[in-house]
Order: sequence, then structure tokens, then C-alpha cells
Amino acid sequence: MSYVVEIENGKLNDYLADIDRQAQERSERLIESMKEIIYT
Repeated sequence: MSYVVEIENGKLNDYLADIDRQAQERSERLIESMKEIIYT
């Protein structure tokens, strides 16, 4: 995906917000998995 195209289409912020949301969700799942391993 070309960032230049995304900027031109005005969609870069939406794209980056989606990546941020996905990263946050993955981080939360990882933390929960680690808690299960540590506390069991």
C-alpha cells in the first residue's frame, strides 16, 4: 500500500487508526495470555 496514495485519498489517518486499534487489541490479548501462564 502506498502512503502517498492514502494521503491523497485522505484515508491515511483512518488507516493508521485501524493499525493502532489492531495493535492495542493484540497487546491486550497477549497480556491476558501471559497472565494465564503466570498465575496458573
